[in-house]
Amino acid sequence: MDLDSVRDRFFFCGDSPNDEPMFSYFPHTAGVRNVLLFAGRMKHLPAFIADSEGGEGFAEIAVILARHGQQTLGRREEDQ
Repeated sequence: MDLDSVRDRFFFCGDSPNDEPMFSYFPHTAGVRNVLLFAGRMKHLPAFIADSEGGEGFAEIAVILARHGQQTLGRREEDQ
C-alpha cells in the first residue's frame, strides 16, 4: 500500500512533541488539551484540540469520532 495515496483515510491522535511528525503528515489529527503545553516548541499542532487533558481528552475525541466521523474534527489548512 502506498501510504501517501491513502493518508486521508487515517486519523491520528496524540498529546506531545513526539507526535508532531504524525500531526504534520496526516490531515486528520487531534490532540488532547495538554498538547498546548508544548505549542511553543512545536511547528505542527493537531487540526483539532480537545477541551480536556489526558484520558478525558481522548474520550472526548473518541465520542466526537463515533458520533460524527473524522470530518467533524477538521483538517489542517494546508490539506484543504
